[in-house]
Amino acid sequence: MNYTQLVEKSWQYVRKYRALWLFGIFVALTTSSWGTGTLYGLNDESRQNWFYVELSPGEEFSESMERAVARESRELERAIREANAGLEKAAEELLQIEIEANILPLFIGIAVTLITAYLVSRVIGYLGRTALIKMVDDYEKTAKQSSVRQGFRLGWSRASWRLFVIDLLITIPLIILGLGVMALFALIIMPQFALIGENAVAGFAALTLTGSLFLVFIFIAVMVAAGLSMAMPLVRRSCVIENLGVVPSMRRGAALVKTQFQSVKGSWLIAVGVRVAYPLVVAPIILLLAAVGILLGGLAALLVGGIGYLLGAANFLISASVVGALIVLFVLISGVALLGGLVETFLSALWTLTYRELRGLAPQEKASKSAAMPGEAAMKPAVTS
Repeated sequence: MNYTQLVEKSWQYVRKYRALWLFGIFVALTTSSWGTGTLYGLNDESRQNWFYVELSPGEEFSESMERAVARESRELERAIREANAGLEKAAEELLQIEIEANILPLFIGIAVTLITAYLVSRVIGYLGRTALIKMVDDYEKTAKQSSVRQGFRLGWSRASWRLFVIDLLITIPLIILGLGVMALFALIIMPQFALIGENAVAGFAALTLTGSLFLVFIFIAVMVAAGLSMAMPLVRRSCVIENLGVVPSMRRGAALVKTQFQSVKGSWLIAVGVRVAYPLVVAPIILLLAAVGILLGGLAALLVGGIGYLLGAANFLISASVVGALIVLFVLISGVALLGGLVETFLSALWTLTYRELRGLAPQEKASKSAAMPGEAAMKPAVTS
């Protein structure tokens, strides 16, 4: 598989097929993105939060180790007592709260609004994902672009519902398994706290072993997540492009990963590289957007504040601040959404072209078609192997 041509063709879709952008934005706004880590600095005062052993003159290491373990066990018992006391106090305060009659409808309204917003976002997300796949696949078949309206028609289909069911069948068992494993580790760890009070060294040794097993579980979870991120794009395209059912789509995606692992791995590495590089590339752009937003928001705030002052409005400063903040947020959110939509468009095209190549669809359907995008030269073939 020629990955250079694959990337070039996917980029051509981003550049020339602008009707895809809207549906890419839908996907970007309704799916999780890569999180960012937080770095914590250490100072002299933070040393007390770490396990350390101090050797006194003339003292054996085993004695110092036993003393350190005893110190840490006392600190752990104190922390547990404080945590339990805090939880009991919070529970008592919570039980003493009297819910007024006019607050309950407010809570119900907020809950209904949040649930409705979530459901709408899910519908938009699956519609956008389905439209991206079908629009690229249709262009590969007919060399004709679909309009935004046609994209909505393509996305609003039974395939979107099947994609939802597929995600549900995969996500729910994983959540149950993860919660079960966490509960199992909790049941294993709790008796070890009691063991620390009786035999500190044995208790900490048991905790260390349990922690090691937990790290093994984390490693397995990461491997499973990597395998799913490799198979799921193919499962979705089996469902959308070939109109397969839920279970056959899952089988087809797994079979493609198993039989053509090297080819799938190449596209997966490209996708992972894009995901990793995206925050680094977009960070300076976000700073620029923030500067533009602050400039525009500041000018709007000055205008609104000036008009309010001339009209003698009582709260013109608050109104000006709200307008300025809304403009800053609008510039940031719209800019980030557009950038995320372009990335999702590229990755969707990448996986759609990969799937067509793996299934042998590109050669037989595109052999006699070479029409160009409007105003552009003809695209290169999707991939060659």
